[in-house]
This record gives sequence, structure tokens and C-alpha cells, in this order.
Amino acid sequence: MKNYFKICALLLILALAAPLIITPGEAQAAVQKGGLKYYLFYNAKTNEAEFLVTNPTKNTINLQFPSGKDFDLEIRKNNQVIWKASDGKFYNQITRNEKLLPNQAKYFKIQLPKLTNGKYDLYAYFEGIQNRNKPVANLSITITNGIQDPLKYSLWYDQNANKAYFLVQNTSNKYTKLSFPTAKEIDLELIDGQGRSIWKYSDNKYYGQALKTEWLAPGKMKLYSAELPKNLSGNFVLKAYFNGLNGIEIPAASIKVSLNSKTEKSNLSFSAWYSTQTKPKIVFSAENTSNQTMRFQLPTSQIVEVIVRGNNGFYWKFSDHVKFAQTPQTRELHPRSPYYSFIYLPELPKGNYQAEIYYLGYSKTIPAVKTNFSV
Repeated sequence: MKNYFKICALLLILALAAPLIITPGEAQAAVQKGGLKYYLFYNAKTNEAEFLVTNPTKNTINLQFPSGKDFDLEIRKNNQVIWKASDGKFYNQITRNEKLLPNQAKYFKIQLPKLTNGKYDLYAYFEGIQNRNKPVANLSITITNGIQDPLKYSLWYDQNANKAYFLVQNTSNKYTKLSFPTAKEIDLELIDGQGRSIWKYSDNKYYGQALKTEWLAPGKMKLYSAELPKNLSGNFVLKAYFNGLNGIEIPAASIKVSLNSKTEKSNLSFSAWYSTQTKPKIVFSAENTSNQTMRFQLPTSQIVEVIVRGNNGFYWKFSDHVKFAQTPQTRELHPRSPYYSFIYLPELPKGNYQAEIYYLGYSKTIPAVKTNFSV
């Protein structure tokens, strides 16, 4: 049975590598690194990329994947990344070990987004090796039957107003037909440093599903604005999508933005205390004292962080002992409806302690409240 799979894998490699069977609508590239050989193909007819990882050696090669992600693919234009296969996707964080036997292969196929005419570069990454952050193969392609786009896009961020502005302009000398599949004309998306989509403008919004068509006159423009989340802090990539040209799935524009949390503490009331009832723990509450529901975008399922320090040198951090789901979460805090959290503590030696509690919807760096206690 093993020989059968080896033969099948070898035939697959030979079939894909043979230049005689590559049709005029396909492009290919082959690279050998660290014992593995990588093939990257593009099929213009189906607009698909195929990525093949082979072991042409006589030795078994050990692979280690740090998560559920096997590979990644980037599309670049003018050396700028305009699309990444893993963006907005979430993978389990369980490490996997695999063996790639001699003449075995791993094969991946992915549908690419619809692109406008022009030249692009594909970069493939393989997660099973140590240098997983470096591309193992790249391929240049030319799109000739793509979408015609006569529009010019501009995106900027006003930090004082915490607003993003997206400008769409018809720079041609002809009227441009805009066809929106739904009432949603644009979308905005924030990507964090790990490539995760943590916020979309369209989230929790309802759009009419009727097709909408309009004409944009030469030189005319459409300006959109949207407020970004107030509770996020850090550096992000902001992407803008325009839905007026049927089928364009890549961002029309993207910029780097630096956000600072603007949640007003005056609208939040925090309290915390040490309790020995049942088990030693910190009890924390957060109350929304305003008249409107607050929404918090969190990068993981973690809502609070607790750090305990003692005058005896003891140190303990809540997140060091709990595994949180690595998917963005939207949390709501309704008016006059407190949120409670019970953080159970380990066995503490005698001493005086201070606990700092961080409500992550408010701030990751400023404690929401501190409480002192003795054991």
C-alpha cells in the first residue's frame, strides 16, 4: 500500500512538473530549498493557484506546523501586498508534526480573487519549515482578461475625529457604470499584526439585497466616511473595499493606522475585591453608567487581565495560566447591567498583596482598578 501511494505521488509530481502539458494559459515556477522542492502554478482559465511541496530526496523530512495553517499565498502588485490567503482566517494553535517520506508530496489549490488587468507576483509560503515567514516560491503572472477599473481610490485616516475617509473618483473621460449587488457600497476592515481581521465596518449592519445601478460621470467622485472602533489600541492595516464594480474582491486601497483607545472611563464604573468564599479569588465588576450600550472589539476571547504582586516577591499573571480562543470577539456592556468576572487564584503564601485588574475593552495598559489584600 505504501508503494502505491509513493507511485501516485511520483506520478503527480511528474505530471505537474512536465512542461509539455502546461497549457498557454498556465504559468509555473519550481524551486528547491532545504531538501524540499516547491512548485507554484497559475491556471489563467480557472484563476487558481496550485502549490506543490515535494520530497525528492531519499530521506524522510520532518515537518512542524505551529498551527492549523499549512501554507499561505500572497498577491503583490508593484511590490505591495494586495491580497493574502490567510487574512481574516483563524487557525487552531495546536502544533502538528508530520513526516514527508521520499517521493511524497503535499498539494494545495486555492481560488484567487478577481483582479484587474495588469502584472502581479505570487508568493508562496510553507508553514512546515523553520523559515516559514520567507517565501519558498514566487511566480509572475499577467492578467489580460480581468476587470476594467477606470476609478481612482484614496483612503486616509483622521486621528482627531477617529474617522476613515474613502474617496472613489472617475478619472476617465467616460461615464462609468457602477453595479452594487446589494445596498452595501463599501466595506472597511482592520487587520492586526498577525494578519487577523478584527473589525469590519459592515459587521452587525443590515443591507438591502436589491441590485443597485448608477453612473459616475467623468471627474465625479463618491466620498465615504466611517468611525473606527474606539476601544482598539495599536498598529493596524486599514483596508477599503468598493463594491461598485462587479466582482472585485481585493482591497481598493489600504493604509497603516495607529489607534489609541478612546473609551471614556467616566462612563465606566469598576470595582474589585478579594474573596475567600468557596475558593480564594478576585471578584471584578464593570458597569456602564451611560445610557447607551457599549461595544468592545477584542482580539481574543480574553476580557480581563489580572496581575498579583506580593511584598514577599510573589508574582502571578492570569493569562499565563489560561488558554484563550484566538478569534476576535465583540462584547456588549449594557447600561446599568454590570459585568462580573471571578478570577480564581493559586495558593498564596503569607504576605500583603496588590491585584491590578485590566478591563481589556477599556485599556490593555492602564488598570481599571486595583485592590489590596493580605493572606
